Parts: sequence; structure tokens; C-alpha cells
Amino acid sequence: MNTIRLTRYTAKPLTQGEQHAWPIRIVAEGTGGAPSAIFVYAKARQGDTQGDVFQCMASVPQLEEIGTQGPLEISDTLQTPYYRTAEAKFVARTLEEADGVWQSLLEDARNLAINLDAREVLDVVETIEASANGYISL
Repeated sequence: MNTIRLTRYTAKPLTQGEQHAWPIRIVAEGTGGAPSAIFVYAKARQGDTQGDVFQCMASVPQLEEIGTQGPLEISDTLQTPYYRTAEAKFVARTLEEADGVWQSLLEDARNLAINLDAREVLDVVETIEASANGYISL
């Protein structure tokens, strides 16, 4: 059974003048065959001061399509800007927003574990033999 353990780290609210921020760090650990690198980020472009941006928790197809070593270079001029990591960082505006992020990721992790398990329980639906003469259903 695929299991994903999420650990939430929070700091006391940071105050800058009248503004508050709640930093959150969530670390994923996959067991039973589940990967740990489940958070999808878009790599910042050169000169972007915001840094890399969290996109989503990976789906089963994205686990196959998106690497963990940074953006995938397809050619000299084309690359996918996405990569996966086991750590997600956020800064929430309120404690309620921080709790909402946590609850959303918990549900996403549960759904990912369900879908990873489903991938391993496939039934034969049809077998076809292909030849120069055409197809034969077996």
C-alpha cells in the first residue's frame, strides 16, 4: 500500500509593521512504493525576484512526466520549467489560510495515495493480436 507521510512545520507569526505572515514548510515522505518528491514547482526565470513557485501536488501521470532534478531541457531553446521536490514552502496571510493550505494538501496526498494504489490493481480487459492480416481478438 502506498503511503505518504506529511510533516508540517510552522513558525510563530512574523510581524512587519501591521502585516503578519505565517511561514509553513511541509515535508513529504513516501513509503510502500510512494515517492517523496510529490510537490510540483515552476522554476523561476532568470531575474525573477519571487523565486520558484509552487504549482500543485503531482498527479500519477506527473510523477512520470516531471523530473526531480530541475527543469527538463528538451532542446537548446525549449524546456519544461517544472520539477518535483519533497518539500513545499508557503507564507500565509492568516492562521486560517495556513490551516487551509495544510488541509488541502492532506486531501491531495490521500487522493494521490489512492491513485497510486489503483495503478497497481489493473485487470485484463482485452487482448488483441496484431498481424499483417489485421487484428484478432483473443
